[in-house]
Amino acid sequence: MSSIILLISYNNIRYTHNHALNNGSIVTHAHPFDRTGDSSPVKQHDHNRLEMVLISSLSLLVMLTLLVIAAGNIASVATVFTPSRTIISGIAPHTTGRSPPLI
Repeated sequence: MSSIILLISYNNIRYTHNHALNNGSIVTHAHPFDRTGDSSPVKQHDHNRLEMVLISSLSLLVMLTLLVIAAGNIASVATVFTPSRTIISGIAPHTTGRSPPLI
């Protein structure tokens, strides 16, 4: 699993680039491509509409999956370090924050 995360991270670091669509919107995604001689911030290699949707969907799926994995790891660590309430002699600790009534 960690090797997949490393490969995805490498791909995103090395190959993230932008494309300007005909309607003026900018699409950012990552996939391996030949970077030689293409220093423009908006890349000139072409994708058809299906490729753009597929690459964007896969990128979103990967990022959401990594987010869910990270959230699960954080939750499991938080569970380990959460102190548990103990019951002594069958009486639960007083937790309402209210003092006893005056007589």
